[in-house]
Amino acid sequence: MKTRLAALLAVALIWLISGCVPATATTDATSVPMATPTTFLFFAQTEVADAVETAVSEDTTAVPTVASLFTERNTPVPTPTYTPFPTLAPLRPDFSSSDTITKTIFDDDLNENWTILEDTGMTFNVASEEPVNSGQRAISFTPEVDYGALYFTVRPETNTTYPFNEVIGIDFWLNSGDDFLQLDELAIAVIGSNDYYYWVADDDSVEFPAGETFSETRLYFLGLNRSIPPDTWVEVYLPMDSLIYDPEYRFVTGFYLKNDEGFANTLHLDDVNFVMVASKDATPVPTPFMTPTAEGTPGPAEQPSAASQTPVPEGTGDGATADCQVSPPEGWVAYPIQAGDSIANLAFLAGASLDTVLSANCLTMNSVLSVGKEIWLPVLPATPVTPTLPVTATAPITATTSP
Repeated sequence: MKTRLAALLAVALIWLISGCVPATATTDATSVPMATPTTFLFFAQTEVADAVETAVSEDTTAVPTVASLFTERNTPVPTPTYTPFPTLAPLRPDFSSSDTITKTIFDDDLNENWTILEDTGMTFNVASEEPVNSGQRAISFTPEVDYGALYFTVRPETNTTYPFNEVIGIDFWLNSGDDFLQLDELAIAVIGSNDYYYWVADDDSVEFPAGETFSETRLYFLGLNRSIPPDTWVEVYLPMDSLIYDPEYRFVTGFYLKNDEGFANTLHLDDVNFVMVASKDATPVPTPFMTPTAEGTPGPAEQPSAASQTPVPEGTGDGATADCQVSPPEGWVAYPIQAGDSIANLAFLAGASLDTVLSANCLTMNSVLSVGKEIWLPVLPATPVTPTLPVTATAPITATTSP
């Protein structure tokens, strides 16, 4: 009897348990929904975080996802400025020093003693009005071919000379144009002569040991610390003592800027100057020297004896300075002016500085010399004919730029 009663109680207990649990579980799930946890996105912007929270709240049964700390952000891309760093000015002499002077090659206009050669692979405009570094005009130039050259040369009719040992360096301002100018895309070279004080095509009087040419120095050797940003003026200075691969010679007769292969941007040039040793007289031309013949080729200079020449000049010459007494140094001889003569050329052929000849004859650069008028010179020039300037330049231009 007791065994049967215990069995009935056990069955009743099992029935009660199995009937109550499902009902209670269903009621709890329906009345109190489970909250879905969210995780903060450390590197997400506000709009991204709001979108994530909205998506989670719509699906209360979704499994929560932990966001990566390295989630990619929609951050703005920084834009580079044109001049993040300054372009440093090159090292150069103090132009205010009493030991140096500047001789202008271009400042609004090209100096009358200089010319720019045509047909060298470069188009140019010497009266460009924009942009300019100073004044009203600058030189704009555009390469038409690889290794083109903006080629400045001393004219045969020059009234001044540029002795090699008096030129300290070349200083100019360069504008990069519409694009960045890399420092290896442009080079500068200085040309000289032992036979002439002006430029002559195919002049090979300067000897190079192994057949080299005058050094072509790229901009990155001239003190600039970075590429030149668009539409930016920078000062460029080429010291002559940095041209360690060039031999010494007597006269600087020209210089050029050359573009590298593939470079064809328009650039601008302004305020071009030679920095020179300050002195009253130019260095005399040493003798013996080579003098042009009537055919324009070098030949040995003749040195007539001063004792056999005794004519006396009449008056002080056309255009002579007022209150000046003609006083040639001892041993000088009188020379009759001939057609085609110029004071600068005669001074060179006679081995004297231009200033010395002008002073001895009471003349100025504006003096007009009449044919037949006599002036004093140290010696008689062998040939007074001055060769004309050829149109093209070929020898100094090479297809390889090197420092």
